[in-house]
Amino acid sequence: MTTYYPIYYTRRSPCSTRDHLGNGGCPARNDIPRFLFSIWKGDFELAFRILKRTNPFSGGCGRFCDHPCEKACNREKFDEPVDIMALERVAADEGFRKGIFPSPPERRTGKRVYVVGGGPAGLTSAYFLARLGHEVVVFEAEKKAGGLMRFGIPRYRYPEDVADYEVEYIEKTGVRIETNARIYPGDIPRLLEESDALIVATGALKGKRIGCPGDDLPGVWQGVPFLRDVNLSPEISRGDIEALSERISVGKEVAVIGGGYTAFDVARTAVRLGCSVTVYYRRTESQMTAHPGEVREAEKEGIRFVFLSIPRKIEHAENGRYRITFEKARLGEPDESGRERPIPTGELFTAEVDRVITAIGEDSTLPEVLPEGVPSTAEEMVTFPGGKKRVFLAGDVRKGFSPNVGMVVRAIGSGQDAAAKVHEYLTGERLSLLPEKEIAFYETIKVRYFEERARARLPKIPVEERRGNFRETVLSLPRDVAREMAGRCFFCGICIQCDWCYDYGRGAIAKREIPWSPDEDAFFYRFIRERVTAKTEEAVEACPRCTMKMVPDKGEWKKAIDEQYI
Repeated sequence: MTTYYPIYYTRRSPCSTRDHLGNGGCPARNDIPRFLFSIWKGDFELAFRILKRTNPFSGGCGRFCDHPCEKACNREKFDEPVDIMALERVAADEGFRKGIFPSPPERRTGKRVYVVGGGPAGLTSAYFLARLGHEVVVFEAEKKAGGLMRFGIPRYRYPEDVADYEVEYIEKTGVRIETNARIYPGDIPRLLEESDALIVATGALKGKRIGCPGDDLPGVWQGVPFLRDVNLSPEISRGDIEALSERISVGKEVAVIGGGYTAFDVARTAVRLGCSVTVYYRRTESQMTAHPGEVREAEKEGIRFVFLSIPRKIEHAENGRYRITFEKARLGEPDESGRERPIPTGELFTAEVDRVITAIGEDSTLPEVLPEGVPSTAEEMVTFPGGKKRVFLAGDVRKGFSPNVGMVVRAIGSGQDAAAKVHEYLTGERLSLLPEKEIAFYETIKVRYFEERARARLPKIPVEERRGNFRETVLSLPRDVAREMAGRCFFCGICIQCDWCYDYGRGAIAKREIPWSPDEDAFFYRFIRERVTAKTEEAVEACPRCTMKMVPDKGEWKKAIDEQYI
């Protein structure tokens, strides 16, 4: 007869775990319960360091992430999800405020890796490879590294000094970044000769045209180049928005076509330049790929929305303006995206504006980087014809990589994947990016121990103060509120030394005299072998966070029992 013993066994939280049974947790693999517990304890610096173990851009993700973690949060089934994104910002800003930087690793492998593209995927792969001891050089075409985060995300979301800090943090790990260094297909053979591995992470920056007559007229701009012109301008750096608006000459009335994050960033940027903006989208508000909160904020800033509108023609109008002809639509059957397809109704209407800016998506830039004859696929690795050298791909440059092109947190996860594959290719060592653990789903949490508590309302600058400047719109939570909101977390699957097991243990459990630590397999109690009885199983059932388990005293569990029993 097999005897079962209680042990401490940490689990993964759904918010931290992606692609498990259809769960959509954090693609960057952030250790969310442990960084939140650190904030709740008041140790903001520890929370910062926990985040930096997985995410070099926690300051950015704490501001503009589409936070799939909150959709996966167990608390959502109880009342409302935890403010994970806002709390990530609080932790990240602790390091920024204190000027915390890492030291280069002592380990050196003697291997050199080149990374083409200094966006979130490329810089993340460089960050992890440098920490593993490889020499890493990043080639960035722009004058500053950061990629789409730097020139595609407006300053009112991601301030320049925060972006500068996060890039410098990566450099302090030993990564060398060469800016104004555009790589062409003819450069690839040389880079392969000089390095032991090459990562291409140039993103999806090639804007799609809307496909109607007139979409190539001079006054029809694309979203990403417009944002780049604004975000990298010398005028915005010195705060001269009037001069910026005059130089760009975007006009007074602007039509934005699209319904994703880029469309919203374009529209809200144009408002700050003094424009009157209308967004046209071929589907309905509920089908927009941007977060619903984006619509509310845009409406507060005076942006109008016209839904179920398909652009059919753009032509010159009087006084240098442009006339757009739209066809009204209705919704039909779902298409390949799962959303209801817009069906033309035959009813037309027109709008006249000074400028048309389209933002309906971007394509991979990979064909612009790799030589002819090298396949550009969704694979993570490309083998050159007739050669043993392999090029690794990271981020949105991989065609078909993600339906959510442009989502920074997914690019970060892809950068981690690329770094792990390159490291294995160079050393033979396989890395475990996310430990194989059971998931502490909602059904395993003892919610009877918790009370309903509302989320925080994020502080924002008044709407009337947003025009004519690019001040950060959403402000950080005060530290006392951050601690309170972190305390809403169930801390699913991790031990926080709450003593429930100790109280239920009937003298069979002893406390270890050690402080709490964020180590994956840390345990803070021991079982007294001769006192463990069938009643001790009540301690396992009592754990609010599902951090205990009954296991047999054999096989893979024998080591854990030997360590945890005295």
